[in-house]
Amino acid sequence: MVTYFPSSGEEGWPTAGVVAAATNALIYILNTILPSVFAATTSPFGYSSSPEEEKSVINFSINPINYHLPQLMTKKLFRQLHLWLSVPFGILLTLICFSGAMLVFEDEVTQWAKPHLYRVSETSGTRISTEEAAALVAATLPEGVEVRGVKTFPGADRTYQVRLSKPKHASVFVNPYTGEIIGKYERLPFFQTMFRLHRWLLGSRPADGGIYWGKLLVGISTLLFVFVLLSGVVIWWPRTKKGLRNSLKIVTRRGWPRFWYDLHVAGGMYALLLLLLMALTGLSWSFGWYREWVYGLLGADARPLVKALHIGTWGGMITRILYFLAALLGAILPITGYYLWIRRLRRK
Repeated sequence: MVTYFPSSGEEGWPTAGVVAAATNALIYILNTILPSVFAATTSPFGYSSSPEEEKSVINFSINPINYHLPQLMTKKLFRQLHLWLSVPFGILLTLICFSGAMLVFEDEVTQWAKPHLYRVSETSGTRISTEEAAALVAATLPEGVEVRGVKTFPGADRTYQVRLSKPKHASVFVNPYTGEIIGKYERLPFFQTMFRLHRWLLGSRPADGGIYWGKLLVGISTLLFVFVLLSGVVIWWPRTKKGLRNSLKIVTRRGWPRFWYDLHVAGGMYALLLLLLMALTGLSWSFGWYREWVYGLLGADARPLVKALHIGTWGGMITRILYFLAALLGAILPITGYYLWIRRLRRK
């Protein structure tokens, strides 16, 4: 049984009631409609497709308003849910997923673009310890700014990156042989834009403490993305092993419509688990009530774990590559969905 969220959020979060109302509406569907669907049919996900539905790429000829509960016990319910959650938020999801993919290898690109901050030319002598590097930096900091840690890199020619408490994400680079402060970290303009797009849709925090619309839209879009992905699974669910094999193929020799359809369906299934993981962890940065729930579930020190699960660093380079590909597929899914929807409308 899915429980309802309270209608009030954390203190200082003026939009929690709006989010809770939207969440409760979706949870109502899960609590009332879907159990009836599952109980009324014999297939694994509670639907029975007609031959015409099986041949159809996507059936959008459904009136999204004029229906009754008994008529919802088919695949059409989930197509309905999938469509009308995707159409208004698809563009936003494409922007969020694309910008997230661009951020996966930010560190590597930054190190390539600014080698003077990450490497030293002279490696003779004895390297100072990270504690000594932290102390040297601390002696130069103004009041109220502290050293938060020292990041090291493999290799004799690599510098120390000393992280600071203020401003956010601030750090300086130290020559490990001389103790000289080489420079400070500055995000490349491209990645700064991608980060602001990913988190706030390029918006800025209101000076008067009002609604942070960019952050709110990202959060709502991500939350709905979870339901879009799950409804997509129900629509896709094959009834036979042959159907399973065919549904996971991307055919390139039957024209563009078939290719875009296969990319939408099979691509979505290949990226499903990672997209769900990214969405469920990403909500922690959008909603305070969700962050408190996650940290309460995983522990007070769960932030590093949540971040690793969100950006793919938990499995090294392999998972980061997989996250990059999954995020790109996440950006493509709404575009292919729009294509299939518009093509269906034009054929009527």
